[in-house]
Amino acid sequence: MKYGNWFKSAFVSSSLVVLASCGGGAPAVDTTAPTILSTVPASAATGVTANATIQITFSEAMNKAITQTAYQSASSGILPANVTFNWNTAGTVLTITPNALLTINGGSDPATVVARPYAYSITNVATDLAGNPLTTTANNFTTQRRITQDLPVVTALTGEVRADGSTTACVPICVGDSGTAANAQYKGFLSFGITSIPAGVQSFEFANLSASQTQIDGDPYGTLGGTITLDHVNFATLDFASAFSITAPLRTLGALSTTATIEVKTLSVLPAIQDDYAQRVARGNRTQYRMTFGIPASFNNMLDSAGFSATPVLNVRYFLP
Repeated sequence: MKYGNWFKSAFVSSSLVVLASCGGGAPAVDTTAPTILSTVPASAATGVTANATIQITFSEAMNKAITQTAYQSASSGILPANVTFNWNTAGTVLTITPNALLTINGGSDPATVVARPYAYSITNVATDLAGNPLTTTANNFTTQRRITQDLPVVTALTGEVRADGSTTACVPICVGDSGTAANAQYKGFLSFGITSIPAGVQSFEFANLSASQTQIDGDPYGTLGGTITLDHVNFATLDFASAFSITAPLRTLGALSTTATIEVKTLSVLPAIQDDYAQRVARGNRTQYRMTFGIPASFNNMLDSAGFSATPVLNVRYFLP
């Protein structure tokens, strides 16, 4: 061997030794199995909304295609064929979106409406990018219950009061003026109990108050401002002192009626129900309303009034877990 070649060979050999001693060997092999860090909805969650998605966060990047095949469910609506898969860029978060809204069971009695259950699993078919399998993980949840009720009328706190202190009804509930010498004003009051609404309501979908206009005397819509306004109020007794001391309502809800047509008049009272439910103890477990024309009296010495049935209806819908 020539001296030059020997030197070149020795240099290469020594360099390999140095590289090996500096950690230049084969890279470490990933043998750590992936895990699920969190799921939304959480396992055993209740009160899940109809438009919810399932989100699974893994401890490391997953083999996306294989992991999607590991998703299993026998629950109608979230079967593998009924969902769409989406991943974040890192491959660590899988979002499973049902192709249709989840089922919400409903009825009128919270005690008899059972929440709809859903269940799914990610089996050990799922792997990370190195092929390490996930331990099979099963989750379940239930959706909201939708309850629709007519709230009971509090009869003792439903009726009308006249500005001269009289409580004589023209028809069960009068709004307008009396036709007496002083044309005393009539205000109508509607009260409903909310004790049938249980604790734990997640949200109210609607609350519609309906009152049947059954009789018109004179020309109340022509002489008293043309509109019966519905106010949200709170009172403990239906008498002159209570009725005419309520000068500022909790809120004005809007026009209940603008015509003399004999028909059912309906207005949303959703903000009032939400407020009364939140303060149900202070409000005596009631939700209450006042009906008035914009002009207290026509002073024409004639009866100008709208009469309403004594059986108003307050229909509400709300969601429970």
